[in-house]
Amino acid sequence: KTLSLQGIGYHDYNAGNIRLKRELTRWFWGKYYLPQQLLICGEIVTKQYGKRDILLSVTPEKCVLDESVRIHRESDALTIQSEKNNFYFRTQRQYVLDDIRFFISPLPEQLRLPGKMIEIVAHFPTKRKLLLTFTRLFTNVHYRRCRAIVQQNGNEEVTAFYEEMIF
Repeated sequence: KTLSLQGIGYHDYNAGNIRLKRELTRWFWGKYYLPQQLLICGEIVTKQYGKRDILLSVTPEKCVLDESVRIHRESDALTIQSEKNNFYFRTQRQYVLDDIRFFISPLPEQLRLPGKMIEIVAHFPTKRKLLLTFTRLFTNVHYRRCRAIVQQNGNEEVTAFYEEMIF
Protein backbone atom coordinates (compact mmCIF):
# COMPACT_ATOMS: atom_id res chain seq x y z
CA LYS A 1 0.00 0.00 0.00
CA THR A 2 1.32 3.48 -0.87
CA LEU A 3 0.59 6.55 1.23
CA SER A 4 1.18 10.16 0.23
CA LEU A 5 2.67 12.24 3.02
CA GLN A 6 3.50 15.90 3.19
CA GLY A 7 5.64 17.65 5.79
CA ILE A 8 8.92 17.27 7.62
CA GLY A 9 9.74 13.77 8.81
CA TYR A 10 12.49 11.60 10.14
CA HIS A 11 13.12 7.86 10.24
CA ASP A 12 15.82 6.36 12.42
CA TYR A 13 17.33 3.07 11.31
CA ASN A 14 20.07 1.29 13.22
CA ALA A 15 22.07 -1.67 12.01
CA GLY A 16 25.45 -3.14 12.68
CA ASN A 17 27.34 -5.86 14.44
CA ILE A 18 29.65 -4.04 16.86
CA ARG A 19 29.61 -4.72 20.58
CA LEU A 20 28.22 -1.39 21.79
CA LYS A 21 29.43 -1.74 25.37
CA ARG A 22 33.00 -2.21 24.18
CA GLU A 23 32.98 0.56 21.53
CA LEU A 24 30.83 3.39 22.92
CA THR A 25 30.74 5.49 26.08
CA ARG A 26 27.42 7.20 25.26
CA TRP A 27 25.25 8.63 22.52
CA PHE A 28 22.56 11.28 22.32
CA TRP A 29 20.08 12.08 19.52
CA GLY A 30 17.73 15.03 19.56
CA LYS A 31 15.04 16.24 17.17
CA TYR A 32 13.85 19.83 17.44
CA TYR A 33 10.70 20.73 15.51
CA LEU A 34 11.11 24.39 14.55
CA PRO A 35 8.39 26.21 12.56
CA GLN A 36 10.23 26.02 9.22
CA GLN A 37 12.73 23.22 9.78
CA LEU A 38 13.55 20.04 11.64
CA LEU A 39 16.91 19.96 13.43
CA ILE A 40 18.42 16.56 14.13
CA CYS A 41 21.50 16.64 16.31
CA GLY A 42 23.64 13.87 17.64
CA GLU A 43 26.52 13.33 19.95
CA ILE A 44 28.43 10.05 19.77
CA VAL A 45 31.25 9.35 22.21
CA THR A 46 33.44 6.36 21.42
CA LYS A 47 36.07 4.85 23.66
CA GLN A 48 38.68 4.95 20.91
CA TYR A 49 38.02 8.15 18.93
CA GLY A 50 36.32 10.49 21.39
CA LYS A 51 33.31 12.72 20.70
CA ARG A 52 31.67 13.41 17.34
CA ASP A 53 28.84 15.92 16.95
CA ILE A 54 26.33 15.87 14.09
CA LEU A 55 23.69 18.38 12.95
CA LEU A 56 21.22 17.85 10.15
CA SER A 57 18.85 20.63 9.10
CA VAL A 58 15.77 19.52 7.15
CA THR A 59 13.44 21.94 5.36
CA PRO A 60 10.88 21.26 2.62
CA GLU A 61 13.49 22.47 0.11
CA LYS A 62 16.65 20.71 1.26
CA CYS A 63 18.54 18.65 3.80
CA VAL A 64 21.92 19.99 4.96
CA LEU A 65 24.56 18.19 7.03
CA ASP A 66 26.63 20.56 9.18
CA GLU A 67 29.97 18.98 10.02
CA SER A 68 31.43 22.01 11.83
CA VAL A 69 28.97 21.72 14.72
CA ARG A 70 29.79 21.60 18.43
CA ILE A 71 27.09 20.48 20.85
CA HIS A 72 27.12 21.21 24.56
CA ARG A 73 24.51 19.71 26.87
CA GLU A 74 23.63 20.61 30.43
CA SER A 75 20.83 19.19 32.57
CA ASP A 76 18.13 21.43 31.11
CA ALA A 77 19.82 23.14 28.14
CA LEU A 78 21.37 22.35 24.77
CA THR A 79 23.71 24.66 22.87
CA ILE A 80 24.45 24.05 19.18
CA GLN A 81 27.24 26.14 17.66
CA SER A 82 28.80 26.00 14.21
CA GLU A 83 29.99 28.14 11.33
CA LYS A 84 26.46 27.99 9.85
CA ASN A 85 24.11 27.74 12.84
CA ASN A 86 23.73 28.77 16.46
CA PHE A 87 20.87 27.51 18.58
CA TYR A 88 20.14 27.48 22.28
CA PHE A 89 17.33 25.36 23.73
CA ARG A 90 16.20 25.42 27.36
CA THR A 91 13.79 22.76 28.57
CA GLN A 92 10.49 24.13 29.88
CA ARG A 93 8.62 20.84 30.40
CA GLN A 94 9.93 17.32 29.98
CA TYR A 95 7.99 14.08 29.65
CA VAL A 96 10.04 10.94 30.23
CA LEU A 97 8.85 8.22 27.86
CA ASP A 98 11.41 5.58 28.84
CA ASP A 99 13.99 5.40 31.60
CA ILE A 100 15.43 1.91 31.39
CA ARG A 101 18.46 0.22 32.87
CA PHE A 102 19.70 -3.09 31.52
CA PHE A 103 22.79 -5.24 31.08
CA ILE A 104 24.83 -5.62 27.88
CA SER A 105 27.54 -8.20 28.09
CA PRO A 106 31.05 -6.94 27.32
CA LEU A 107 32.16 -10.57 26.96
CA PRO A 108 33.09 -12.06 23.59
CA GLU A 109 30.60 -14.24 21.72
CA GLN A 110 32.37 -17.45 22.91
CA LEU A 111 31.37 -16.59 26.49
CA ARG A 112 27.73 -15.87 25.69
CA LEU A 113 26.26 -18.02 28.50
CA PRO A 114 27.78 -16.10 31.47
CA GLY A 115 26.70 -12.82 29.87
CA LYS A 116 23.14 -14.09 29.37
CA MET A 117 23.00 -15.27 32.99
CA ILE A 118 23.98 -11.77 34.23
CA GLU A 119 21.44 -10.25 31.81
CA ILE A 120 18.66 -12.38 33.33
CA VAL A 121 19.72 -11.51 36.89
CA ALA A 122 19.87 -7.80 35.92
CA HIS A 123 16.28 -7.92 34.63
CA PHE A 124 14.72 -8.69 38.04
CA PRO A 125 15.84 -5.60 40.02
CA THR A 126 14.50 -3.32 37.27
CA LYS A 127 11.02 -4.89 37.52
CA ARG A 128 10.63 -5.28 41.30
CA LYS A 129 10.26 -2.14 43.44
CA LEU A 130 11.84 -3.79 46.48
CA LEU A 131 14.98 -4.59 44.46
CA LEU A 132 15.41 -1.19 42.75
CA THR A 133 18.39 -0.36 44.99
CA PHE A 134 20.24 -3.25 43.29
CA THR A 135 19.52 -1.95 39.78
CA ARG A 136 22.81 -0.08 39.37
CA LEU A 137 24.73 -3.04 40.73
CA PHE A 138 23.39 -5.48 38.13
CA THR A 139 23.00 -3.19 35.10
CA ASN A 140 25.61 -1.43 33.00
CA VAL A 141 23.54 0.56 30.46
CA HIS A 142 21.09 3.43 30.99
CA TYR A 143 18.64 4.41 28.20
CA ARG A 144 16.37 7.49 28.38
CA ARG A 145 13.85 8.75 25.85
CA CYS A 146 11.98 12.02 26.37
CA ARG A 147 9.60 14.44 24.71
CA ALA A 148 9.89 18.05 25.79
CA ILE A 149 8.72 21.58 25.26
CA VAL A 150 11.82 23.74 24.89
CA GLN A 151 12.35 27.46 24.52
CA GLN A 152 14.39 28.26 21.40
CA ASN A 153 16.97 31.07 21.72
CA GLY A 154 14.99 32.58 24.60
CA ASN A 155 11.94 33.11 22.37
CA GLU A 156 9.28 30.72 21.15
CA GLU A 157 8.53 27.27 22.50
CA VAL A 158 9.02 24.27 20.23
CA THR A 159 8.62 20.52 20.61
CA ALA A 160 11.66 18.29 21.04
CA PHE A 161 12.27 14.56 21.19
CA TYR A 162 15.55 13.12 22.38
CA GLU A 163 17.10 9.92 23.55
CA GLU A 164 20.39 8.93 25.07
CA MET A 165 22.21 5.79 26.03
CA ILE A 166 25.01 5.72 28.57
CA PHE A 167 27.18 2.60 28.58
